[in-house]
Amino acid sequence: MVMAILHKWGRCMKHRTCCFAGQRVIPEKKYENLKQYLEQEIVFLTEQGVRYFCVGGDLGFDTMAALSVLALRKKFPRIRLILVLPCKEQANAWREEAYLLMLDKTGSHT
Repeated sequence: MVMAILHKWGRCMKHRTCCFAGQRVIPEKKYENLKQYLEQEIVFLTEQGVRYFCVGGDLGFDTMAALSVLALRKKFPRIRLILVLPCKEQANAWREEAYLLMLDKTGSHT
């Protein structure tokens, strides 16, 4: 019985989760258009039932996606940002305010 419940919950999570991956360097002339498109997609996915958004915590697109999710939490308080860090030490090198904000405001990080 427990396995059936966990299996059902796991399938549900699969359909409620979105993972982001992208370039470290985003050309300045494309940044605003990409950010606007990304935010529209996050809103669309949220309206379709996606609740968990995972990012790797790298520069560029990962940061853009994380900050977009955090900004949209004001409108959609049920969504969560999950940082999926490649190593424990990655956060030690973060000096930029955006990274500290991401780490502080995430629902969880692994």
